[in-house]
Amino acid sequence: MKKTLIRIAKWSAIAFAGLLALGVVIQIVDPEGAKRRAEERNAKRAATASEKPAAEATQSKCFMHGFVLGHTMARDGAKKPTTDEVDALARRSRKALEEGGSAFNPYEWKDGFWLGWNKGD
Repeated sequence: MKKTLIRIAKWSAIAFAGLLALGVVIQIVDPEGAKRRAEERNAKRAATASEKPAAEATQSKCFMHGFVLGHTMARDGAKKPTTDEVDALARRSRKALEEGGSAFNPYEWKDGFWLGWNKGD
């Protein structure tokens, strides 16, 4: 068993060193190509990073609205609402959020509400 582990560790180290050497060789043989590929990767990451905040902003506002309401109700000692009562609260919140120009996702709002309720309880 011990010899097997040593053998596995040895071959893993050899494979790691081989991949590292391959990376160095690529940098030496084709430095412009490596630089171009790195710039393309960074550009892709920047493009996806700039797209995410806009989508997350609308999602998080809806989630946070439900979270704050659930936390406040639980902290103030309200009795645990039924599913129908939570649906009614969600409909009222939808009106408030849409009048404010925010998108509304009832599933996110309810997730936020119940998470807030559990934290405030």
